[in-house]
Amino acid sequence: MSDQNKPVECQNCDWKGTEDQVEELQDVSERVGPGETMPVGECPKCGAVAHYMDESDPKTPSPALLEAISDLEAILEDMPEVEPDAEDYDDMEGASSVGIDVGRYETGQAIKPVLTKLRALAGFPTSA
Repeated sequence: MSDQNKPVECQNCDWKGTEDQVEELQDVSERVGPGETMPVGECPKCGAVAHYMDESDPKTPSPALLEAISDLEAILEDMPEVEPDAEDYDDMEGASSVGIDVGRYETGQAIKPVLTKLRALAGFPTSA
């Protein structure tokens, strides 16, 4: 496993990922005190410090699982949140493009439960 593929987690929010996904740590001297473990970097979600996860802990998710979750989250960011309606368009060209958006919406809806299961397997907190 390459050094940039080690699992890391945010110390503030529920984000987990790999070392290559964190941002460069800013203001190190203000954020890390003497004797504290040096963070890997900044969380890409909230900006707090992120540390390596204990790979000897059997509950630590594999880097491959964390990357799969990250990939699915990135795909979902491009999916429509609300199902488009062809009646909102005045012409056939606009209405036909809605068919593509509806397909993307439906794909996004199908991905969400899979992503939820993967996040649970990786030990992310579940929402109530």
